[in-house]
Amino acid sequence: MRWGLLLTLAAPVWAASCPPITWDDLKDRLTGKDAHLIFFASWCMNCQDHLAKYPKNAVFIATFDEQRRAEQIIAHFRVKAPCYTDIDVARHFGIRAVPADRDFRGTGAKKIEPVALTFP
Repeated sequence: MRWGLLLTLAAPVWAASCPPITWDDLKDRLTGKDAHLIFFASWCMNCQDHLAKYPKNAVFIATFDEQRRAEQIIAHFRVKAPCYTDIDVARHFGIRAVPADRDFRGTGAKKIEPVALTFP
């Protein structure tokens, strides 16, 4: 019994954070950087493929979802990429379904140019 308690206490806890973000805030964060935006939802089974395997420059945007649920699924998959809960980013791109992703190249001050739109 003592060993079981010791192993339970020693197990690492994986915490995730997906704070809310607006399009303007995201643009500011991506200025001058290349990023791969991945729009997902915790309830979306097809999105789990993206959560399990993603590019190095990925940024996850929880869309059509609650922050708490997005954080739970990000923690479950132990995602190390940045995660945000969408306020108006998906609407800016006309995203109506998940999963969806976009590649970006940050060019100049506060300007983001879309490169590609792909669906799995």
